[in-house]
Amino acid sequence: MPTLLINGADDPTVRPAAAHSPAASRARSEVYPAMGHSFPAAVWDRVADGVTVS
Repeated sequence: MPTLLINGADDPTVRPAAAHSPAASRARSEVYPAMGHSFPAAVWDRVADGVTVS
């Protein structure tokens, strides 16, 4: 199953390094600069562009 991991570079809850764990090794990972744990409206379009339905 294709998986996209999205992390904020400034997320204090789930650090971006977690995307490099063995469980995430087959997932595509994107780290958004100056983003915390929530998705601000400024990145919604970019996140939506990264998600595809097959």
